[in-house]
Formats: sequence, structure tokens, C-alpha cells
Amino acid sequence: MPSMQLSEQEASEVQRLAQALMADLSGNINLTNAIYQGGPTYDNLTDILTKDTLWQALAPPHHPTPLAGEILELPASRAMTAWQASHSPLVTEVLLTDKAGGALVAMSRLSSDYWQGDEPKVQEIALETDRGVERKRDMWISPIRYDASTARFQVMVSFPVPLNEPNNGLEGVLVLGLDIEHALHNPPPPPPARQNNQHLPESGRPDFAGQHQSPELGEIVNHYIRFVRVFVSTGKNPVQPRQIPLGAVEEHRGHTGPFGRNDVSGRVAHVPHTGGSGG
Repeated sequence: MPSMQLSEQEASEVQRLAQALMADLSGNINLTNAIYQGGPTYDNLTDILTKDTLWQALAPPHHPTPLAGEILELPASRAMTAWQASHSPLVTEVLLTDKAGGALVAMSRLSSDYWQGDEPKVQEIALETDRGVERKRDMWISPIRYDASTARFQVMVSFPVPLNEPNNGLEGVLVLGLDIEHALHNPPPPPPARQNNQHLPESGRPDFAGQHQSPELGEIVNHYIRFVRVFVSTGKNPVQPRQIPLGAVEEHRGHTGPFGRNDVSGRVAHVPHTGGSGG
């Protein structure tokens, strides 16, 4: 199946979102413990491949092998399933592998493969060296692919486990499947509500709902704020070119003004000519 590359901007959006999701997931599930407490043991790569062959033969019709069923029943897998459900439909799957063979130790739903070590989502994170398996990078984002098992276009985002290791140590790989449509249209979480008596933010200006959706309105409001500050600090009415009075921004519900709808004081009606002198 052909893949599609993300643009630089799209990749940046997915990276920001995936980092936030990974931080949330790792705060709810001890991933390092899950690696060592999850999944049955195996003897060597041949043993892994034998298990993987049977797994793939039964997984497509969603009939897990005894091995797959055992992994799905692990506490870490159950926690991942619940976490994925709380982030649906954005998150399509969660996979956790060990570092030695790239075999699954936990999963949020039945995966089509037991052995993940032959795929880029693991190979781009885990690097075989003379000193053992080390981390290759801190994150990898796949191209966009169509996933037949979920009937969605998605990207896979891989992280090393643990996330922060000064000596490039690696215990396993965590993989998030993200629905690309939802990932690129996922709005940032809303800021906490600010009470009327709270202090000004670091910018020195109050946070208005809507954050000046109209540039023209933002200019008017910011100008008036500067005007009030000068008046408060000096006690004098400053004369400025094209000074905008308080009545210039007024609540006028039910009528859309020339600047369109905005969340600051309902809607803007109009800005009257004040007869101020030119500069």
C-alpha cells in the first residue's frame, strides 16, 4: 500500500500532539514495569518467528492465539485499552515491545503481528550496537498509511522506553497509532477559565475570550488598554492622534458589525469617527 509523507508543518503538529499523549500515557502506566511484567518468555529469534507465524495466521479474523489472549489480559494491556478508549477516535492503537527481540509485551487491541522488530517503528528507535540495544532517536513518525484493520488512514509514532535516559539506555519501544484526520484537526486543550479578579498574565494584558479573533478588533482593544493605562498612571487625559474612546467598542448583540462576530463583549457594531486630529 503506497504511503504519503507528512509536510513539515503536519509533522510538527503530529509531533506536538504525540508528545502530549505520550506524557499522559506514561503518567498513567508504568511502561518500564509493563515491559518486564508482561508477556511470556521466548528462547531466541526462531522461537519468536514461530509464534509470530501462528499469530498472523489467526489474527486477521480477530481470533487471538493463546499467546495473544494472554497478552491482552495483562494489566498493562487492559490499562492501555482503557486509555485508548478515553482518547478515541484519535488514538487507534497502543503497542509496547521489549528491546531484545521487538516482541509485543502489551497492546491495547489485537495486533496483526507478534514480532514488531522487523518494522521501521521499532528499527528507527532501537539500534543494535556492540554494547547492546541502544536508542537511535527520541521519536519517529511514520508516513501516512491506510490501516485495513481499523479502516483508517493513520501514522505510527514511536518512542523509546524509558523516555529520559542519559546513557541512551533502552528497555523497549512504545508505539502510538494516530488517526491522521483527527491528529491534524485536533484542537489544543482550552485554557483554564480566568476569574474577573485574577491578575493580568505575563503579557500585561487581560486574556479576553476569543483572543481577538478579528485583527481589527484586537488593534482597537489594545489601543484602548494603552489609553486607560496612561490615564490611570498620570491622572490626565492624554491626547493622541485618532484616539479611540470607550464607546468605540460596545456590546451590540444581535447585529453583526463590519468586523464580524467576536467573543469580546458579544459582537462589534461599528467604530464611529471621533474627529481626532491626524498625526
